Amino acid sequence: MFWTIIAAAASFVLGCLACRIFYFIRSGKTAIVVLKVAQIIYLTMLMRCIEDWYYSHTIKLESLRKSGVEYGDEMYVQTKKDHEERLSEFKRRSINFMIDAHPGLFKEAIEFKDWREAMKFLEKNKQMAILFTKGLNQ
Repeated sequence: MFWTIIAAAASFVLGCLACRIFYFIRSGKTAIVVLKVAQIIYLTMLMRCIEDWYYSHTIKLESLRKSGVEYGDEMYVQTKKDHEERLSEFKRRSINFMIDAHPGLFKEAIEFKDWREAMKFLEKNKQMAILFTKGLNQ
């Protein structure tokens, strides 16, 4: 009788332990999936922002041309150079912000460290990005 109670108690404890372990593993996988989806959404929104930024830059250059500024003029060249520099800095800061926003353990789940790698990540997950974008347009 005594050994039966010990066996039952041991079974109960091992069952509870196994349940917690499996729950921890499952919740960890879920957290990684949610993190990946958040990264895809963040990068998709950045791309939309950059598209609009580039469009406004094109309108600005077109306005300069209409006001008599030629392609080779210093003002035109400087405007293009300033835009490229600001855009590069925006991309760098955006990626660094996202990486820094992740707590220690989750930093390892990030598959990119710079803009080029982030775009490869987004290309690899473009179906999710398309679904997100179509959801915004409805």
